[in-house]
Amino acid sequence: MPAVQDRTSWRSAVRRPVLVGAFSVTGVIAYGLTLVNHTTGNGLGLTTAWLLFFSTLWVVQVAHLLLIKTVTDTVARVHLLIAVITLTADGLTQPHGFYPWMIVAVLDAVAALAALCLRFRGTMAVWAATALGIGLVVGSTQDDLLQRWTAILTVNAATFVPALIALALVHRLEAAMVKDRRAAVTDPLTQLTNRAGLRAHAHGLVVDAVDRGELVAVTLLDIDHFKQVNDVHGHAAGDAVLVEVARTLRSVVRDRDIVVRSGGEELLVVGTVPGFDDAASRAERIRLAVQALAVDGLPRVTVSIGTAVSSDAAARDAAETAEAALRLVELLTSSADAAMYEAKRTGRNRVCHAATISQRPPKS
Repeated sequence: MPAVQDRTSWRSAVRRPVLVGAFSVTGVIAYGLTLVNHTTGNGLGLTTAWLLFFSTLWVVQVAHLLLIKTVTDTVARVHLLIAVITLTADGLTQPHGFYPWMIVAVLDAVAALAALCLRFRGTMAVWAATALGIGLVVGSTQDDLLQRWTAILTVNAATFVPALIALALVHRLEAAMVKDRRAAVTDPLTQLTNRAGLRAHAHGLVVDAVDRGELVAVTLLDIDHFKQVNDVHGHAAGDAVLVEVARTLRSVVRDRDIVVRSGGEELLVVGTVPGFDDAASRAERIRLAVQALAVDGLPRVTVSIGTAVSSDAAARDAAETAEAALRLVELLTSSADAAMYEAKRTGRNRVCHAATISQRPPKS
């Protein structure tokens, strides 16, 4: 099943142009203070020229972000790194007085913002740059060593520690959210996708089929005499059989195919195939793999399988909207279900195929 990208509310916050714009204004103001100091003292020096370059680049980027109304994690990381460089340069140009320590505090705030808004690699990149910037700024001061380390520890205690706590909480929240999302679309017994998961990914699968120039195929299988397995060996053995059949099915199909427990002892594979013969071959591989399945302590079982395949035109029509894609999958499932019952009626442990679905799925 395709992976779902997850984002927490913290990470979404960095996507707002207003936040990046406000942060950029802070950097420009810091640059402006340094520029005023230089122009009223020793004039425009090389360091100030570099600050002008970085600040101008920053402003141009922010203007672009305000136009496109979006900020990716990568762009946010670039902005934060530019902030580190600019603020570090500000601190280096003012080696005396309280100003460098104010820069150290702002650098720590940058690292805290990175911890809250970026993924692990982005956070590490900004923290590494911030640590280097703090070292350079502190090294430029003329305070004694004890004063330097006292200031660093004080500032870090006020910024890094809360940032680390917040980062840990965000990661735990994200893990819980991912677990909840997965549980909502996963069958708890077999760990296959459930019907809700199929509905969520039907459109993407149909679009993928059209992009690949392939057909949408549904393979529906039902474990033969499953009630007898439960009656003779118990429901625990029946559950174990279901789990083993699901594992076997997952090993036979491709990673991009969606494998679903549609209910009871019925399992469903929704995927793409180059042609009708490929769908038939896949169904036969599944049948033989289940027939060969042997687990100590569990009864051996077979499956009856029905398949249904769309035409090129039906797949293209269904790719237009999520609703149309779901209707096509439902239509294919219904046809595969009828073919599966034909397989049971004619002797079980066999594959039957429905006619190719060529018409536009009916509107609900």
